[in-house]
Amino acid sequence: MTIYSLNVNGLNSAIEKGIKNSLFILKPDIICLQEIKCQKTLVELENYYSYWNFCKKKGYSGTAIFTKEKPLSINYDFNNDFDCEGRIMTVEYECFYLVNVYVPNSKASSIRLDYRMNWDDEFYNYIKKLEIMKPVIICGDFNIAYSNIDSNDCCYNNDFVDNEKCEFENLLNSGLVDSYRYLYPQETNCYTWWNVGKDDKENKLGYRLDYFLISEYLLKNLIDSKIHSEIDCSDHCPISIEMDFEVS
Repeated sequence: MTIYSLNVNGLNSAIEKGIKNSLFILKPDIICLQEIKCQKTLVELENYYSYWNFCKKKGYSGTAIFTKEKPLSINYDFNNDFDCEGRIMTVEYECFYLVNVYVPNSKASSIRLDYRMNWDDEFYNYIKKLEIMKPVIICGDFNIAYSNIDSNDCCYNNDFVDNEKCEFENLLNSGLVDSYRYLYPQETNCYTWWNVGKDDKENKLGYRLDYFLISEYLLKNLIDSKIHSEIDCSDHCPISIEMDFEVS
């Protein structure tokens, strides 16, 4: 099974930039999108079930999932205080839960940082409840470059605060595994976001903000985890994970 994840920074924009002929043409088993910024279905893919979680605020946030296999269940909620922004979707399959998430960006502002910290706490609690029932795969834009190797050093300390790093670390310490770093612990220049309008991508100045986190139990099923920087239809690039669920 292959799963792709991408923050499209507006699905309309990504369509104009060729997502249909880049990511969609690859036809993975599941596609998870974040920051769709729309209030209606913009695209349907042949042979896929599609699910949408729109933000109540126009032109903001939102998530979507396209899946070849119909899920056993789907949940668009995880806490009433946060559900209005459409930041999370959970689909259930036989062997795991898949959580598609767009974590709030605090932008280092005090008001939004409080929102982010509360969101992270509730998200952690939600994931731990899911894991009691089944292992989880979480994908999406976490809006954090967790370590120096995941960031251009010259601006790393300016954009992320210690509290945000600690909250992400809590997920890792709880038994979730960063699939990419598990397989490629020392790989450098593996960013998933670059500043638009500059030559940052060409100059290798970016952040790794997008992750696949998986329950430790699923490490035996993990085949590969990739960053697809060659696909250019957003300020982010897609990431993917390949899993073998025939391994017992």
